[in-house]
Amino acid sequence: MRTLVLIPAILLATAVSATAQNYVPTDSHDRAAAELVDLLRLDDQTAASIDVMVESMVRQNPAMAQFRDVFVDFFAEYMKWDELYPQYVRLYREAYTEAELRELIAFYKTPVGRKTVEVMPRLMQEGAQIGQQQIAPHLPELQQRIQARIQSGGVQP
Repeated sequence: MRTLVLIPAILLATAVSATAQNYVPTDSHDRAAAELVDLLRLDDQTAASIDVMVESMVRQNPAMAQFRDVFVDFFAEYMKWDELYPQYVRLYREAYTEAELRELIAFYKTPVGRKTVEVMPRLMQEGAQIGQQQIAPHLPELQQRIQARIQSGGVQP
């Protein structure tokens, strides 16, 4: 009987996320958070946000293009999904009750929920570009404000 109880638990734990093999949810709230993280494809979202960040750095300073591979390698080394996954599960577990997680899971399983997951990286990237375009003409003013603060002695070491 005990073996029959353990088999579904083991299967559930291993099925939660193929990309985060070392993480095992501890209870139903954790499993719900893990399921939502998987449904949101946060592994793909994280990889896409790294790409956006690197491209943004290069766009803001074209001389950095020669270091694009260094940035990509650096982020690949320190932003490993297997290490981030349990942190995202904890984040969602702390932000939502189990019931709320179940509602979100139900939504993200609908066609519009799946579409939201698909288009969100593009929307985030285009939104970041809109913000950069809005701010870019005003960067000299920001630099002047920072310089004025430094000159007034308002900066603490």
